[in-house]
Amino acid sequence: MRKFLSALMALGFFSLACRLSLPTRADPSAPTQVPIAAISIQIPNATMVYYEISGSTVNELRSQMNQQGPLDPIEGGHYDARTDWYISWTWPGYGSSDCDLSKTTVSYDIKVTVPHWEPASNADPKLIEQWNHYLNNLSTHEQGHVDSIVKNYPRVKDAIQQSACLTAEQAAQDMLNTFQQANTAYDVQTKHGETQGAIFP
Repeated sequence: MRKFLSALMALGFFSLACRLSLPTRADPSAPTQVPIAAISIQIPNATMVYYEISGSTVNELRSQMNQQGPLDPIEGGHYDARTDWYISWTWPGYGSSDCDLSKTTVSYDIKVTVPHWEPASNADPKLIEQWNHYLNNLSTHEQGHVDSIVKNYPRVKDAIQQSACLTAEQAAQDMLNTFQQANTAYDVQTKHGETQGAIFP
């Protein structure tokens, strides 16, 4: 059984002044407005992992993601979000020359790690709107990685079954390399989500 992962998403740091507003007295005759809530990303076919951040300004949120974001085990940097995908396989007689590749089973497991912010009750609505816009775009980018794996993972089974017992393992690994290349190309094309608006601030 083999597993494979892909680490994604590195965003830059920018500064932006936050506009403060003074509280005003509510007009009893005016309709009550529902406060804007910060959203949480949900991506189909993936297990969501959230890391908590706090703050009340753009700079504070940016700093929190820089410090608390998922750590890349190879490069050592923190990222805003990360998608890990694992594809595993097995068949009767695995590892021997006497096997049954027709009964190969292949499965995937995808985990997406993203930030979660619970704003204070007096948080600037414009900041919440900006945050929600960013998360929606971040979700779009990560969904692209997830969809690629979900769509293509059956090709691992095809590669295995088109091989012989002693070459099936390498055939599966070669297919994973193809998936990784596709994910890398997607990040290059989208500049790790930047062209999709997945950048904060």
